[in-house]
Amino acid sequence: MKIILSLLILLFSFSCAKSNYPKGTPSCIEDKIVELKKNDDNSAFVYRYENHGEKVYLISPGCCDMFTELYDEECNYICAPSGGFTGKGDGKCKNLDLQNEVLIWKPEDNL
Repeated sequence: MKIILSLLILLFSFSCAKSNYPKGTPSCIEDKIVELKKNDDNSAFVYRYENHGEKVYLISPGCCDMFTELYDEECNYICAPSGGFTGKGDGKCKNLDLQNEVLIWKPEDNL
């Protein structure tokens, strides 16, 4: 019985572990960070901004010639404001007004 109770307490403590990301970071953005961590690229990053009053997330997969992508809070793709072969993104970012930058994640070696 004590073993079962100990296992339940252990499982509960893992499920209640606090996120290392700022409060309010959507779980789908956290999932994208998990994928970025797998790439082991020290130039990757995730920032949160406000764009016309809405929270958006700028995600760079790191090197090289990859788009830096902008997502809304539900992880819907908005556009790529930079990156790619030309460095100018996908050309779909119109009327961006990114303000109030907040670092969500960078690799530890890049902090």
